[in-house]
Amino acid sequence: MIVDEVGDPLQEKYYEIDSTLQLSCVVRNVAMTSSVVFWKHIDNILNYDVTRGGVSVKTELMEDGANSTLSIAKISKTDSGNYTCSISEFQNFTIVVHILNGESFAELHHGGASGCRNSWWHLVVLLPLLMLSSLRGEFS
Repeated sequence: MIVDEVGDPLQEKYYEIDSTLQLSCVVRNVAMTSSVVFWKHIDNILNYDVTRGGVSVKTELMEDGANSTLSIAKISKTDSGNYTCSISEFQNFTIVVHILNGESFAELHHGGASGCRNSWWHLVVLLPLLMLSSLRGEFS
């Protein structure tokens, strides 16, 4: 599985443009018949990508599995998408990577909270009006 810094599973991750993408894949309870953990971006195998530069794959093989880390320096929007760590055709783990173009994480969260605040404001205004309308109906 693809994990964060403390070993919790991840399904998606956010990075800023020009930062370094770093993904960790942990495979357990698998006899390592192959000595290679492959990393793919969409359908491109990254282990041997010499055209781009800044791509690094480090894999530690163990008796019952492997730990593998993919690093990509100076990422851009084209680095967004699905990344897959695979041992064989049957052992694949995928994560969705989002590359932010100048937006900060705080701005993304603020934008989401703003929509929530607007909904809350509508509720605060409409609820008393509905209650008043209901009361008028009872006394008519």
